[in-house]
Amino acid sequence: MTLSPTLGLYFFGLLELEFGIDSKDGKTFGYKAGMGLELATKWPVVGDVALSAGIALEIELSRASSGTMVVMTFKGEAEILDGLVAIGISIEAKGGQEKESDGPLRKTFAVCEVEFAAEVTLAWVIHFEFDVTWQEKKQMS
Repeated sequence: MTLSPTLGLYFFGLLELEFGIDSKDGKTFGYKAGMGLELATKWPVVGDVALSAGIALEIELSRASSGTMVVMTFKGEAEILDGLVAIGISIEAKGGQEKESDGPLRKTFAVCEVEFAAEVTLAWVIHFEFDVTWQEKKQMS
């Protein structure tokens, strides 16, 4: 939906399926479905700015473990002078539960994870990236 000649509001959806076979984890399956909104503006000489926020459900299954997480994301991007300077910031927060099998024992964990990423590109050539992840995992049973 266009709110004005330079401002747009967009709805987006996400669906990811991941199948894998690993020597350690065996067969794995991952599913992620989400939706969100993006507010974007484009100004002729100055550049582009976009802000987006979304929420998703993430499910992971394997022989040894399974988990269900709710994911919230926030992303901001800006390009100045047709990409001469580009800046991006992303924050992703997950929370949920994870079950692990250790032989006959089955343990349940509460998991919280936050990832922060930033990147800057100068003159289409120089590129800096920074990424940090923090996770807290507590056993419930």
